Amino acid sequence: EMGFRPDPVMAAFNCYRTGKRAVSIRASLVWLNFWKGRKELRAHREFAAYWEGARETAERNGYQLEDLHLDGSSPMRRLDTILRTRNVSGLLFPPVREQPAGLHELGLARFPFIRFGYSLQGVPGHVVSSDQLGDALLAFERMRAAGYARVGFVTYGRSFTRFAAGVAIGQ
Repeated sequence: EMGFRPDPVMAAFNCYRTGKRAVSIRASLVWLNFWKGRKELRAHREFAAYWEGARETAERNGYQLEDLHLDGSSPMRRLDTILRTRNVSGLLFPPVREQPAGLHELGLARFPFIRFGYSLQGVPGHVVSSDQLGDALLAFERMRAAGYARVGFVTYGRSFTRFAAGVAIGQ
């Protein structure tokens, strides 16, 4: 009656503290899909796993995760208006194939956000990523243990720069 609305962060903490029971959804997070086709991003197994993990964790902590597909035809200022109108609490940036135009027009200072991986350039903030360098070194260690002596590495473009660094060290 007085307009009280629980803080989703505190609700999540309280949920954890009191036995990890489910929290009703009270706030919204947005997964910004900048890929050309709506389903193209999640056609990649690891990116689909990112989405599922993010969605499950969001719901468990009192958030609803919405997949917002942006085809590049609308300016970022329009997206900024949409996010403010929907009272979005935070943003998730999954990996991108191409850098979205006008990203600087999005008022990121208003939103807490994370990036999955390093493909999105010019967006400072928290990053969730695999340890590509460590993964490459581990692969080399296991190949050597299996008796392989001349290990090669084939890739394309700029896609695996951190993995390639691990390969170079491993070689």
